[in-house]
Parts: sequence; C-alpha cells; structure tokens
Amino acid sequence: MTRNAFGIPISDSLCPDCNAELRMVEISPQVTVAQIFHDDTCPAFATIDGQGK
Repeated sequence: MTRNAFGIPISDSLCPDCNAELRMVEISPQVTVAQIFHDDTCPAFATIDGQGK
C-alpha cells in the first residue's frame, strides 16, 4: 500500500473509474497540497466537475 508524506496509508487506486494521478505540490514554504488529476473521460470527475449526467 502507498503511504502519503505523513506515513498514512492511501489507496493504490485513487479513483475506481480511471487512472488518476496524485501530485504533491508545494505552494509556499512549508505548505504542500495534494492535487488529484483524473483522466478526461472519468465519470467520477465529470460528476464532481458538474458535467456528469
């Protein structure tokens, strides 16, 4: 199992509907955010983005 920067286990599959990618981005000193990038055809992301049917 994959672990985050704090050692907490995270799922190996970020999204059950696509091959989402996780990126840790430092936005300022000592401030890091996790960004999840879904495939363009992901139905889960379409729902989150308001484009889902």
